[in-house]
Amino acid sequence: MGSGEHDSSTLGSSGLEEASPSLSEELSELEEYFRMHTFSSFKDAFRYVLSVQRAAFPGVPIAEDEILPQQFEDEAFELTTPDRSDPVRVPTTEASVDIVQNGNKWMGKEVMAAFETYIGKRDNLKDFEYKLDELCRQCFNVKNYNHIFHHFNFSVKTKAPGSTVWTAALYFAEVKTIFRHKVYFCCPLEPSENGYCYACKNQGMDDLKHPMIGAFDRGDKDTTFPYMYMSESECPYMWVSESDDDIPSRLEDSDDEL
Repeated sequence: MGSGEHDSSTLGSSGLEEASPSLSEELSELEEYFRMHTFSSFKDAFRYVLSVQRAAFPGVPIAEDEILPQQFEDEAFELTTPDRSDPVRVPTTEASVDIVQNGNKWMGKEVMAAFETYIGKRDNLKDFEYKLDELCRQCFNVKNYNHIFHHFNFSVKTKAPGSTVWTAALYFAEVKTIFRHKVYFCCPLEPSENGYCYACKNQGMDDLKHPMIGAFDRGDKDTTFPYMYMSESECPYMWVSESDDDIPSRLEDSDDEL
């Protein structure tokens, strides 16, 4: 910084007064006003109000005891602090719990519908049993009123015919709604796979993995609004199946619905 430029950190009160003498006068007047109009008791405050009323209405008699009650003359008032302070508790309602649970179940059904479109095209997986293992991450995107899409990372457990071993794998799913018509896309993810998606990256959802290639919506490079998301830390939309009967099914049982 050159020597001719001002350094705001070294500008003291004297410099302020030189730059604006009227401001210094106004501050002095303000300090004087507060000094004259600060009261230490109810009695002093009421007497000041009484003097103002007498000055405003000089011809009207005003009895001091009508404005200043007698108890203020004799009683001393002391500010007290409670022995303890109870924290304000925000109750957790059953309705809020139901909203989270319903959201988890709804998203669980959506990702499984997308998974069924994937597995239904593969004859080698036709007789496998499957169930939702975990809803890992999600990001809801709004491109416009008639174009919205929802990205998910989730894991599914599958079991081959005649086997007793369940195997878990990570998947990506997109549930897209265009003019009220839903389109599902789903594919498995490799451990190191992480394709780019403007829609999710612009919202800070860096941990949501996408496939390197695939027919899913990636959003626009320079668009951030009105995209919106809810992180797991703010509202944990995490649904994990508690038993093997929580959304188990065979593909042939659901073919008619797709």
